Amino acid sequence: MNLDFHYYGTYVAARLAGYDLDSAQTIAHAAQYVDDSNKSMLSDSLGHPYISDFSPIPTGQSMWDMVDKDIFWSEEALNEIADIWVPFHFLPGNYGINNDIKEYTGPQSDNRSLYRWTFDDESTKQFKMLCQPNSPIVKSMINDIILNHKNNDYTLHLAGMRMHVLADTWAHMFYIGMPAWFINDALEEVFIVNGTEKTPAKWIRIWPWNDSTDIIHGELATPDMFAYNSLVYHGHGRMGHLPDYPWLKYEYTPRWSKYPITKDNTSYFLQAFKQLTKALECIKNNTPFDIKSYADLPVETENVIKEILATKPNDNDQSETWRNNIGRIKINGIPLEVPVKYNKDLWLDKVKEIKSVEGTDYYHFNKSACLHLKLVQDSLAAYNINFDSTPRENIVSTKFKCKKGKYIGSIDKSIQYYPKMQDQGITLQIIKQTPKLLTSGDIIEIKTLESIADKYNFLGAWETKALYYYTRAYNLSKQKWKIEKINTGGSNDISAGDEVRFKNMNFEKKPYMCTYDYWGGGTYLTTQADGSSDNAIWIMDDFNQPSKDEKNYEMLCKRSSYETVDEPVKCQNADIEVRSSSTLTEKSVECSKDFSALNHKSSTFNIENIKCSKDCKIQTDKSSKTTIGSLKCNDNCEIYTEGSSTLKINDSFICKGKCTIKADNTSKIIIKGADISSHAHIESLGSCTVQIKGKVPDPECTKSRSSTLKINDKTCKQK
Repeated sequence: MNLDFHYYGTYVAARLAGYDLDSAQTIAHAAQYVDDSNKSMLSDSLGHPYISDFSPIPTGQSMWDMVDKDIFWSEEALNEIADIWVPFHFLPGNYGINNDIKEYTGPQSDNRSLYRWTFDDESTKQFKMLCQPNSPIVKSMINDIILNHKNNDYTLHLAGMRMHVLADTWAHMFYIGMPAWFINDALEEVFIVNGTEKTPAKWIRIWPWNDSTDIIHGELATPDMFAYNSLVYHGHGRMGHLPDYPWLKYEYTPRWSKYPITKDNTSYFLQAFKQLTKALECIKNNTPFDIKSYADLPVETENVIKEILATKPNDNDQSETWRNNIGRIKINGIPLEVPVKYNKDLWLDKVKEIKSVEGTDYYHFNKSACLHLKLVQDSLAAYNINFDSTPRENIVSTKFKCKKGKYIGSIDKSIQYYPKMQDQGITLQIIKQTPKLLTSGDIIEIKTLESIADKYNFLGAWETKALYYYTRAYNLSKQKWKIEKINTGGSNDISAGDEVRFKNMNFEKKPYMCTYDYWGGGTYLTTQADGSSDNAIWIMDDFNQPSKDEKNYEMLCKRSSYETVDEPVKCQNADIEVRSSSTLTEKSVECSKDFSALNHKSSTFNIENIKCSKDCKIQTDKSSKTTIGSLKCNDNCEIYTEGSSTLKINDSFICKGKCTIKADNTSKIIIKGADISSHAHIESLGSCTVQIKGKVPDPECTKSRSSTLKINDKTCKQK
């Protein structure tokens, strides 16, 4: 849907629901502002955000930002796209209690010159994200306002935002808000339906495109591409704006179906309007909202709405049609006032004018966006649908030991990010597509956590001989592997010590991951035809997959969210991750085994007390802040900081095993009350600061010339 319906249609729905002029205009402005609040609206020309007490998120995305993401592909870019389009524009609905669940009847595989695609468990999950009206989450998001957010300063803004989302479930049904060829693509032949006549649609296929491109000779839409997850297959890009035109009826065959679908936009948009009105009535009157419930409009009012929706304007924008006809709609015999024309800069300009943000419409809208994103994330996670992160239960940590003796070790960075075979292995992650235990035949990805890799962290097989890490999903088939257990022994479950092989999903003739000796020295990875030789057999060493009965503590604080855990946590293993622009506050965590925490970009992690009986590992990066009251580790402890991050231990730090403390770039580590019993290795690189007070016997220190490394206020000598 476009501005005409999101602004004027939502305004009229709000008035019919009982809201006064000013409130209805606020609701309508918020509804349209969802499309306009992209990254450029969140910070000034110097990159300083207008809001400082929380991290605002974009709800819209410019065409050029999407093109940039398509070129500079990364896992983070894919998550950013999903965080915008899934919760705010293509709300998932093909799951749960839904009487209209669509069945996938599309292709199971497809081959192109450099790419290959196979329908797998990940595809099944994505198909559940098909946008549909009257889904479980539609009911949840409306009732959430009534139960949790009524009579707040931001209530109207949240209501307007969710009216945009609700309306889009009708226009965007049968698409998903992620790039997916097997769902969002369609057969080239599309028909415009007018009565009994069907006229083939004419396409101008351009990428990138914008609304200023000439549309006289055809409808703008994205072209076909080789990559199955290119952004040309995002949303309804392949269908251009046909889903957004209220007056249109068209027939198309989506890639996911064997059968054509006819979409009568005028009928769907009318249903959307009546459902918006009903939802706003429920919010205003504090009455529960249910799916498939619609406002009972007066006949005269419904006829005016139908007439507006069925009118085809010369410029494909019905805004003037709405403005010219709103006065024909009456409440208690009084014609409705025409709202002010929409100005996307209105709210932000006010912030700039008064030089204050708190309490403004701009502030309330951005707060509402964070609330809505979290609701969608949590609601879908209950159905094992995660669109912007990998759930902890889908990750297995292990070391890959070749049967010939060596492990996959750290990266040898030359032209690419090549993993090198070494005597000591590093821990890698096996990313599963489902939360079930790792099983022979599963399709997996292999990820390194090495900081040198940055976003180039998923292992793939390529046309070159050596395997190397690259950005996630850069090539869907080349970075996916089928894990095969060699001796099942009656069970396909994979456990520590099992011998397995990894079969690449792209290369059929030489699919098996194996080692090879490079002529210039060193042993690296490649693929070969023989999966039975010792260089292609791998042993899962130091295997960490929680059993079904194991009581571990996992906390994932997702992007731009806020979590507080007031109760002390006791567990075997603790695994905590705080993501971009999030805040996590914990009381205490006590582990009978290992503790691990990762604090990402611009996030805050505060915890009063950490105790672990075995190993402890804490990592921070970018501009994150970590504050710990006391930390006690009965075995080895590793602390790593990068970027401009800060880590502070304010009260006490006890480590009874080997202690490794490393700061890089411009990060800071401040530790008070240290009591380190064994060997300590401390590094301060780049322009970092490391300051430790307490007992640190005979430390091994490494520092750069421009860094600071002090122990008990004395500069540590490098050894």
